This record gives sequence, C-alpha cells and structure tokens, in this order.
Amino acid sequence: MHDFTPIDHKDSDPEYRAAVLDGIETVLGSKLTYVDSPDALLGDWNRSCPHLPDREPQRFSYLADGTFRSPYDSDDSPPGKWRIDNGTYTESTWCKPMPEYGMDEGTWNPETYHCALAEDESVAIWNGDGSLLLLLTKCIG
Repeated sequence: MHDFTPIDHKDSDPEYRAAVLDGIETVLGSKLTYVDSPDALLGDWNRSCPHLPDREPQRFSYLADGTFRSPYDSDDSPPGKWRIDNGTYTESTWCKPMPEYGMDEGTWNPETYHCALAEDESVAIWNGDGSLLLLLTKCIG
C-alpha cells in the first residue's frame, strides 16, 4: 500500500489497517488487491452487504464522468460522485437543504473507504475498522 493516510477516525495506524484487511479477507475468503484505477469500477454492479445477507443487493452504475447512479437517486438532486485514489474509494452524495435541522443550503456529503479487488473480481469497500463492508459484484446482462 502507499504512505499511511487514515481514511476515517477508525483507521488508526498501519498495523491496525493490516489486521482489518486480514479480517476482511477472511470474511470474503479471498486475498484482496487495492484498487488504484477508476477503470476497475466502471459499469453496473450489484452492491450488497455480506454482514446483512437477507438484504437485497442494490444496483449501482459507475460512469466514466465520475458520477454514479443508484436506487436512491431523485430527480431533483444531482447524481452522486465517486473517485478512486491510491486504494481508496470516495463517494459523495447530495444532501438537500433541511431548514428544520439548521441546514439552509444543500451540501455534498463525502465518505471515504478502502477499496480492493477480490480474486473473483468482485470489489470490496470497507471503512477503517471493517464494521461497514460492501461488496460489488458485476451485473450480468
């Protein structure tokens, strides 16, 4: 991997990161290779959470212009944005104004995760301590 830069407050040091990676590999039953190229995510994927096997996968489409489409999109909001950089995946979603909570203007909500390719070509995305694990599998057809 690259120089240590934490992705969130849970990603405390290189040794802890390596231990979390080992745990993710154990859950998935696969060695992982960090993703450095956005080309690896282009296309349509089923996004699931291995920790919640009864939950239906959601279809996400990652476009070359750095936007993505998901079932959570609305017609009155800009599409989500994404990028890959040095083995991390950053996803930004639009939050509409919520004056009732003191948010008078809309804003982007960025979240950064680790991102790695599994041996079966699925893509794992997880937070600093692995408590959130998402799995992308290519859509067929």
